[in-house]
Amino acid sequence: MATLALPACRDNPRASVFSPTPEVRPMTATLAIERVADSDSTFAVTVRLDSAATISRVGSVTATIDFDSTRVRFVSDASPADHALRAAHVDRGRLRMAAASASGLAADALIRLTFVTHDTTALTAMRLDVSELHLLDATDLKRTLNVRPASAISSTVSRAVAR
Repeated sequence: MATLALPACRDNPRASVFSPTPEVRPMTATLAIERVADSDSTFAVTVRLDSAATISRVGSVTATIDFDSTRVRFVSDASPADHALRAAHVDRGRLRMAAASASGLAADALIRLTFVTHDTTALTAMRLDVSELHLLDATDLKRTLNVRPASAISSTVSRAVAR
């Protein structure tokens, strides 16, 4: 009886996920601040990405926002209902947050949070730090990311969007 030995076939499922030479263009992350309708003291703060190039869907982001907890109070996560896994933890003026999605996060609203304050200058003094940012194909965007200071308070956003 002859025995036939065949080499085991090994399929690397992650091999097709990574881009061989991803082209990553510089982009900017910023905190966009909008007043929530029907409120003088509630604001939606959104982490956004801007780029001259089209941004593919973001797979995951981890960031921190530092703020003056004597003048600003974190209320809730008001991120879009996009079936993403999200977590936020606030402690003494520092909010740590993470979001991940297999179908991708929209670059114009990676994370949306609600804060309350009567001192709008405290909102524009918030500081964003992005520690991890990847596209769905695992391309690391952090290496080309610039973080801009919080934007000035813009027009009113509806209360439904802020929730």
